[in-house]
Amino acid sequence: MARKYSIRVQQLSGELIGEVELPETARVEDILIAVKHGEPNPSLKRVLVFDGRPLAENELLGQLGLKAPALLELQQITKSLRTERVAALPDSFRAMHLGLFGELRAGKTSLLYRYAHDTFNERMMPNTIGMDFQVVRVMAHDVPVKVMLWDQPAGKERFRVNTSFYFRRKEALLMVIDLTNPHSFRDITDWLNFHETEAIRTKLLIGNKADLVEERKISKEEAEKYAREYGLVYFETSAKEGTGVHEAMDYAIFDVLAKEIKPKAQPTVREPLRRFNLRCHVQ
Repeated sequence: MARKYSIRVQQLSGELIGEVELPETARVEDILIAVKHGEPNPSLKRVLVFDGRPLAENELLGQLGLKAPALLELQQITKSLRTERVAALPDSFRAMHLGLFGELRAGKTSLLYRYAHDTFNERMMPNTIGMDFQVVRVMAHDVPVKVMLWDQPAGKERFRVNTSFYFRRKEALLMVIDLTNPHSFRDITDWLNFHETEAIRTKLLIGNKADLVEERKISKEEAEKYAREYGLVYFETSAKEGTGVHEAMDYAIFDVLAKEIKPKAQPTVREPLRRFNLRCHVQ
């Protein structure tokens, strides 16, 4: 039976945020899920600090250096999830593949070009053949990232190849709906029902065309309910006006980085010292 920690999370001011009991096999992200504080803000990242060190979400509690059962006192800080666009990356960088999924005319291609080039074209044709692809280079705090954005085809074209192809190497799924189309959930539901999506830990629901207030058919409450049912984080965007686009993309990038499972450090093995019989020969 796993031993448990009594966990207390506080703000830096000392104000108590919450308390929870978790086994030593739990991860830091389990604390963040169990202990809530106020309304969630997707543009801010909650970080737990132990003994002056920020913790990664995938760290096991049993590996923090405090033997259970024990009281684990943590502080919570928040970081702004904003990337910085750069023209070039260093030789060593993190490559990341994000996929945009959704029905025809949901605005996937427009979102892609708004984020990659900060442009919008009313006459842009939706992507129905093949996959559009854009590259964006950013600094995610101190991590250089080459972001590869894939605009997945919609309609019948997507069934012409093995659907697992569309999920290959994807680390985040951005499910795009058209807020002016009440049937817009159908296409992304089809995508989410593929078993390949289960292994992808970062998933967003993006309600696009939020600027078309008079034509809107899907309420924010309805979209948020759908997001909760499928384990998605919800954002509203307008590719035309640019609102919410960078916030959604930046969240996806930081969430992938936070959830990546890093290999355990291997212990250093030193070669045993050998005795050598050194002799000096003088000719």
